[in-house]
Amino acid sequence: MRLRVQGGGMEFPRKPVVVGVLPPLPWNGAGVEGRLAQARQMAADGADWVEWGGEDAPGEAEEAAGLRAFLERWSGGEGALPVLIRTGRESTARLALEAGGNMLCGGRGLAVEAAARVCAETGAALMLAHVFGGPAASGVASDRTAFARSAEVFFEESFSLAAGAGLALEAVALDAGDAPGGIPGGCVVRDLMERLGRPWCASVSGLRLPEPVLGGEVLGGEVLGGEVLGGEVLGGNIPGGNIRGGNMRGGNMRGGQGEVPVALKQEAALVACTVQAVLAGAHFLRVEHARHVRAAVYAARTIAAVLDGGRV
Repeated sequence: MRLRVQGGGMEFPRKPVVVGVLPPLPWNGAGVEGRLAQARQMAADGADWVEWGGEDAPGEAEEAAGLRAFLERWSGGEGALPVLIRTGRESTARLALEAGGNMLCGGRGLAVEAAARVCAETGAALMLAHVFGGPAASGVASDRTAFARSAEVFFEESFSLAAGAGLALEAVALDAGDAPGGIPGGCVVRDLMERLGRPWCASVSGLRLPEPVLGGEVLGGEVLGGEVLGGEVLGGNIPGGNIRGGNMRGGNMRGGQGEVPVALKQEAALVACTVQAVLAGAHFLRVEHARHVRAAVYAARTIAAVLDGGRV
């Protein structure tokens, strides 16, 4: 499977592509410097792409100026990573892709039809991002059924809009968004992702997970307590030592020497979602916090190596 992006293409299967999301910062020179520093750090930590988001900009002029300044100094530089652009303004999207952006997010922020039109005209790829309007924190089966139907309708309509705008299917990637319960949506609608036959993205940041998931079904149940980390995939040397049998599960975290630190919960959730996404076949892993990029990269490489029967 091939994904055509601005400046080249990507062939799948390959190792999961880790996308580090640049944080909201002031829309001035200091903010641009801060984003450049964060992008360099994420690259050093093993990220493959960075994502620029402009929804928090105070206005179109500020967003365009900040984005242009960032891309002029980032794109084409030594070690620069490809850039996924997320914006709600068509004019800014066009500016970004012409200035060196590689892929545009459509459906979250910018309408799909407008995003597809810009991508078709610039040669960039389009990430179709589904946003579920149902209860995000609930994990009951009926809500997940509604989520699956919502995703199916969104992608069906979006494919039609993209084709109508003249965008080739080869330039389309998918993001099912967050499913009820905070689980990466593509893992819930895995059959749909496989049927659509395009590379897909999973958001794996632990901070997206509500507290009931951190202590319940996902971390205490099937993902970390059952088949994935307790079974055939990671049932050997890795989880049998300090991680599962020692400090994390048998000691401080589960054995109870007081409250579990929030940072530990967040990283545990990140690892759980990363493992789940890799096992489900995700091609892109979206990490929303720079400090979590290294953990996501290592988790993805570890599970991929184990599945390949190799060494970490």
